[in-house]
Amino acid sequence: MSDFAGFPTKTITFLSELGANNDRDWFKAHRAEYEAHWVAPAKAMVAAMVPEFAEFAPAVHCDPRINGSIFRLNRDTRISKDKTPYKTQVDLWFWEGEDRGRENAGFFFRLTSAGVLLGAGMHGLQKVPLQRYRDAVNTDGARLQGILDTIEGHGFHVEGESTKRVPRGTTRSTRTPSC
Repeated sequence: MSDFAGFPTKTITFLSELGANNDRDWFKAHRAEYEAHWVAPAKAMVAAMVPEFAEFAPAVHCDPRINGSIFRLNRDTRISKDKTPYKTQVDLWFWEGEDRGRENAGFFFRLTSAGVLLGAGMHGLQKVPLQRYRDAVNTDGARLQGILDTIEGHGFHVEGESTKRVPRGTTRSTRTPSC
């Protein structure tokens, strides 16, 4: 049985306040809130997802640690345009494959003070999987479009990076995020 009862409203309060006070001194003074309202429920959610994924996607990894399924709160300001020290969201990643890296497919969860984002897919496709995706769009694009229409008909929004033109070797154009 899972101990996860959802993220408390105090998590949203913490994220909002962190957004307004994104500096090390404020964070140091509120570290206990971070542990109680950010870390603890994130770990509980990841642990609760283990049996859920085992049922429909047993190859998906759920690692209830920071830098496992839980993204760290600290921003790497060396490579980010945003120089604030902390991210103002809870990000979780559940991945397939041996490594947690960007080349694996998986499921994504983000909680911000404004809402929730759920996602599935890959960060980027290498050459071989990219060609398989393009071939699938070429041969079965109408079915893919029907699936997207059904999903959007249920109130969901499908988005992602897309190309400005149909890539060379691709014959079909759909509203699908393309690479």
